[in-house]
This record gives sequence, structure tokens and C-alpha cells, in this order.
Amino acid sequence: MLDVEFRTAEKKELPRIVEDYRKRYDRDEAIHFVAVYDSTIIATAGAFLKSDLPYRYFAVPFYGFIGDVYTESTYRRQGLAHRLSEMAVDWLKSKEVAMIKLLTSAEGRSIYQNLPI
Repeated sequence: MLDVEFRTAEKKELPRIVEDYRKRYDRDEAIHFVAVYDSTIIATAGAFLKSDLPYRYFAVPFYGFIGDVYTESTYRRQGLAHRLSEMAVDWLKSKEVAMIKLLTSAEGRSIYQNLPI
């Protein structure tokens, strides 16, 4: 077994992460939707086009992925994450994806149960 360290990203590592996101944005392969209240982002959801194996060999060489879904605890259970996720699905469908994937926790499952995916 590998001796792997699990931790949060360090400040010096953030530029690489930001650059990866920036490249996806520049290629129109990623987008984030936000809910704003009183000039503050209180919820977010991201949509990504991915071309992992074996999808890159299909007629539509990519699939959609929903991630970065988060709502500040004070504003949960008001449908914000669900609405932002619907927006993410709409964007992915506009890109003609044949499949949309997401990972969810047990707590967040209700957000996605009624999405049109």
C-alpha cells in the first residue's frame, strides 16, 4: 500500500489548482452557478465536461459532471443547491452530453433525486 498523505491543499499549491480551473473555463469546459444574497455567494454548483476513458472514443467524446455543490449552513434546506444543480444540468444538456455523473453524500442525495438526468 502507498504511504499517502491526505490533507487540505496548501497555499503554495493553489495556483496550480486555479490554473486547471482557468483552462477549463477558457475552453468552455466548465462553469459555476452561484446564489447571491446581500452581495455574498451563499451557494454554488459547478458543471464540467470530462473526456475520460472510454468516453473520449464515443460519438459524443465527453460526459457531464456536476460538482462543487455547496450551500452555506445558514441557507440550507431552501432549494438553493437544487436550483443551481438544475442550472448545471441545463448547461450540460446545451453541450449535448449523453451522460451526466455526480457524486453525492447521503445528506445531499435529496438535492439530486428530482433532477432531469
